[in-house]
Amino acid sequence: MRTNRVPAAPRGFTLIELLVVIAIIAIIVALLLPAVQQAREAARRTACKNNLKQIGLAIHNYHDTYGMMPPGVVPQDNPGWRDLAGRPANDICGEPTLESWKGGWSWMAMIYPFLELENLYERLGVGTRRLAELGGDLNGDPAFQAQFQQPINVFLCPSDAVPSVHEHYGFTMTSQGLPPNGNFNATQIALPVAAYVGNHSTQGMHPHDVTQPYSTTDGECRPDDFDGVFGINSRIRFRDVTDGLSNTIFVGERAYSYVLDRNGDVANEDVAQGGALHLTGVAVSFPNENRLTFSWAHSVGINRDADLNGNGVYQDWEVRESRAGYYSLHPGGAQFLLGDGSIRFISESIENNASPFFGGVPQPRTDFPGGTDTAFEALCNRSDGRVLGEF
Repeated sequence: MRTNRVPAAPRGFTLIELLVVIAIIAIIVALLLPAVQQAREAARRTACKNNLKQIGLAIHNYHDTYGMMPPGVVPQDNPGWRDLAGRPANDICGEPTLESWKGGWSWMAMIYPFLELENLYERLGVGTRRLAELGGDLNGDPAFQAQFQQPINVFLCPSDAVPSVHEHYGFTMTSQGLPPNGNFNATQIALPVAAYVGNHSTQGMHPHDVTQPYSTTDGECRPDDFDGVFGINSRIRFRDVTDGLSNTIFVGERAYSYVLDRNGDVANEDVAQGGALHLTGVAVSFPNENRLTFSWAHSVGINRDADLNGNGVYQDWEVRESRAGYYSLHPGGAQFLLGDGSIRFISESIENNASPFFGGVPQPRTDFPGGTDTAFEALCNRSDGRVLGEF
C-alpha cells in the first residue's frame, strides 16, 4: 500500500545564520572600503596634478609672450596706479593713493588667456579696468555677476570640497575693493574660490601693513622684499631664478577646507581662506591682523599645526600665520608646481623652521631666525644658492 508523503517545507535561515551572513558581508565591505577610498583619492590626486600641469604651462606661455612671469598682484585704487607700470617696485613707497588691501588683479587672472579663458579675461577687463569700474558693471548685471563668480575647474583640487563662492570675503561694489575682514554682507559680491596659491616669500608678506601699506615709516613699505616668484607689480624672469627652475616652487596647494582652528572655528573670520581667482589682497594689518593672502603663500610650512610656539594653546594669531602657508587634503603632504613644469608631492614633514612672525609682531627681514637654512625654505627661495638633491 502506497502512502502519499507531504514534501517537507523548505527550512529558512535561523537567526544565528542570518547574523553570521550579515557579519561576513560587513567584514567584506570593511575590507573593500579603504581600497575604494584610496583608489578615489589616487584619481583625485592625479586630477589635481593635471591642474597644476596646466597652470605651469600657462605660466611658461605667459613668460614666452611677455618675457617675464605674471605679477603676483597689480595693486590699485585711484587712477594713479596705472602710472606704476614699468617702474621699480619700491617706487610705490610714498604713494598715498594706493591701498593694496583693496585688491588688484591676481597672477591667476593674468594667465586666463593661456588657459582658454580669453572671453572671461576680456569681459572682466583684467589689468585695464579699475575695481571701481568693475564694481559698477557688476552691480545690477546678474549675467556678469554669474560670469565673475563662476568656478574654474583648473584652479580647484578635487579633494577639496569648496563652496561655489567664498563664504567670508566678497567684492565691495561701492568702495572699489575687498573688505579688510571676513564680515561678508549684502553689499558685496562673493568671490570665487581657488585651491592653489603662488610662492611669495620665505620672509612673510610684503608689505605688512594694510591701512598704510605704502607708508615709508617703520620700514613697512618693502614691496620688493620677497624672495619667491610672485610679488607686488613683480617682474620676475626665469633667469632671475638662479637656483634653477627645477629647484624652485612656483605654485602650491592651499585647501579652502583646511582653514579651521582646532575647535573647528574660523579664527575671527579673517584667516587666509583659499584663493580668489580674479582679485587678491596681499597684506596684514596690526593690531587687528586682518590677513588677505588670497593668492599668495609663504614658507610657514605644509599642513602645519597652528601651535607655532609649541605651548599647547591655539591663539588666533598663530592660526592666521600658519594658514598663510600651504595646505592640502591629500594625506601626508601637498602637491607643488616647480619652475620647470614638474609636479612634486612634498611631505608635510620636510625640514622647515620658517616662522615669519612671533606673537603677531612683524620683524625686519634681517631678524628672521636662521634665514634660508632649511629644505623647504630653499625650495621657496628663488636665489639662495642652495641646490637640493632629493627632497
